[in-house]
This record gives sequence, structure tokens and C-alpha cells, in this order.
Amino acid sequence: WENADIRDVVAAFSAYSGRTIILSKGVEATKISATITDQPWDVALRVVLNANGLDAVEDPSGILIVDTQAHILAQRAAEPLVTRSLRLNYVKAVNLKPEIQARLTRDCSQQQGANGQQQVAPVPVAGAEGQPPVVTNLNCPARGAVTADSTTNTLSVTDIAGNIEPLVEYAKQLDIRQPQVNIKAKIILVDRTSLEALGLQYDIGTANQYFNQLVTRTDSTGT
Repeated sequence: WENADIRDVVAAFSAYSGRTIILSKGVEATKISATITDQPWDVALRVVLNANGLDAVEDPSGILIVDTQAHILAQRAAEPLVTRSLRLNYVKAVNLKPEIQARLTRDCSQQQGANGQQQVAPVPVAGAEGQPPVVTNLNCPARGAVTADSTTNTLSVTDIAGNIEPLVEYAKQLDIRQPQVNIKAKIILVDRTSLEALGLQYDIGTANQYFNQLVTRTDSTGT
């Protein structure tokens, strides 16, 4: 694109991906100049939007909404929190807690840069399958929280509704069974009467006692 209108750019991505993409009211008629080669459409869309102070978020119905980064962060800062509990089968909840905490939604709306202007962190574009939630900026305070119950091995995750499901899915991907070694032991108890009934006879051979008729051996005297 060379000085293309943002509406034309979004329409091209929508036609190529087959997704519904709409512009928010706050998005101005930005002129886009970009050349992107051999990249997935969602990566290309994110780069083009972020380079022009915009981003895209996916609503529950799957529609992508293009808006300014400042407006998106302001909406996320005001979005109510929800809580989900996840019982783990193989990994200890205490060990998995830091991994989930690092991926909580961050409130960067009040973060100021060195020049006194507000710094806006990029927001991930939905569409890449199998990828964990993208962290905007670890320096920003987390909105939610994660608690671990060691008794039931359960994680309780609190975050905004748009990020709670990716966090739960990411935790499920980490809850995998570790390689183990299975050892079986069998203890068999027999008595002398049972062995004699089978034609076997044994006893303890000592310096004063020698009654082993099954396998003979030399005693301490050489006999």
C-alpha cells in the first residue's frame, strides 16, 4: 500500500482472511504505506495497525474491531473481572502459578514515558491458533490475580473476560503427564512342607548344621 486509506486496507484483509473486520468510531482516515511479504494475514494486520497507533480486538462473536490503542487500553482498564477455577491432574498448582501470573492482563493506561507522554502497549490480534496469551508490558501492574490451592491442586484465575479463556487453555497445555518408571514387585512366601511335597528340600548351612541335599557345598572343614 502507498498512502492507502485505512478503510481500503481493512477491506483487503477482510476479503483475504474471510473474517469480518470493522472500524471503530474513533479511528480516523489514516493513510497507510506498507509493503509486507510472505507473512500470515493476522501478523501482517497487527504490524500495520500497530505502526499507525491502532490495534484490533476480537469480540465474543468473532468479529475483529479496529480501534486506537489508547481506547482499547481504556476499555480494558474498565472491563469487569471474572474468575475461573481449574483443577490440575499432573502438574502442581503452586509450580504453575508463576507462569499464569506472567500472562495476566496489564493495566498500562497510566504508564508515562520519559517524554511525559502516555505509552501504549500493543494488544494481540486474535487468530493465531495454539499460541499462549501475549503479554503487553510486564512493567504495568496486573489487573487480575492467580491463587493456588495445594489441597485440591486447583488454580483460581481472575482476569478480564476476554483473557480468561486463553489463560485457562494455556494452563491445560502445561498440565501434561510427566514420564514415569513403573516398578512391580512380587513377594512369594513358601514353607518347607510345601516344597517337600514338590520334591525339594532345603535348610540353612552353618558351621554346626548342614542339611542341604539339593545343592551340596564344602563346609568350613573342607568336607
